[in-house]
Amino acid sequence: MIRIIKPSVDAVAWNSIVTEDDDLAAGVSAWNEDGWATALGPWKPFFEAHAVRCEIATPPLAADVWCDLLSEWRGVLRSANEARVKLVESFKRTGDGKVDDNIYKKFMPFLLTLFNGKCAYCETLFSSNQPGDVEHFRPKGRVVDAAFRPILIEEPDSMPREHPGYYWLAYEWTNLFPACADCNRYRRHGKKAESGAGKADRFPVEGFRAHLEGDEGKEHALLIHPSDVEPSKHLVFEESGKVKATSNIGTETLAHLGLNKREFLVKERRRARVTAERFYESYLQAVITNNSSRIEQDRDRLNEMLAGREPYTVMQLMGIESVRGRLTAYGLSIPLPHGAAR
Repeated sequence: MIRIIKPSVDAVAWNSIVTEDDDLAAGVSAWNEDGWATALGPWKPFFEAHAVRCEIATPPLAADVWCDLLSEWRGVLRSANEARVKLVESFKRTGDGKVDDNIYKKFMPFLLTLFNGKCAYCETLFSSNQPGDVEHFRPKGRVVDAAFRPILIEEPDSMPREHPGYYWLAYEWTNLFPACADCNRYRRHGKKAESGAGKADRFPVEGFRAHLEGDEGKEHALLIHPSDVEPSKHLVFEESGKVKATSNIGTETLAHLGLNKREFLVKERRRARVTAERFYESYLQAVITNNSSRIEQDRDRLNEMLAGREPYTVMQLMGIESVRGRLTAYGLSIPLPHGAAR
């Protein structure tokens, strides 16, 4: 599990680019590269990566490609914002409302780009037959405890009622993540498993729990937020592929996601470390023997590992660093390659 920071929607100077869709193409064409870099800020590499992932074009992107990308993104945001307003109004008026799954699922291509096609929690790579889910960090429709009993809201002068879920965050970019079925849905693992794993509608907090829009900032969540929280402060990955918790947040995260319970996941993490270690040793051998063709061939994949584009990045980096540590012990230093492929 690695932290991948999401660019904030507020970080984009939309008004500095264009205000109306009709002006979008003209606005894109008129700006030079420096202008786009300034206006888009952290979004520029995000959109470029999205274009490559969707096989639209290779950077630098032409004006018409920027136009298509921004139109697509703005359309998703507009639909999500309009749906959020309607949903919140429905709850205020009737105490109920229906979340439109089709709207928040439109974020999936952008989430896949940002998280390199991997589960935000366990780093398993998605495939055509395992495409992944759009996961809500704070559950959208209901909230249950560890035993799947409904969380109750108790207010003065009213009967306890079931928590309706964080419905106002159902379409919120910062609340959405790509997740594999094993992390997102509860299921049992192993033939004799007495308990299962998978987040589902569970969301543990310490103390105060929000049930009104805007109060979520007062909560102390006991799960690692893949963008806001640094996992290494709560989890330690071991060479065996197991993960050790170093805090209550880490303990709850391991328990809810089953990061140690899924035996195949532990084995794959261990294999990723060993593979990266051997691959880096092979790369070093090519460097020492000045095998230019092998260096060129291995460099691209090594850069993919270092950039977090392969599964189980934490374990891969552990394997690479173990080799570098041995080199350092002998007073040797071979720099890592540069020029990572996109």
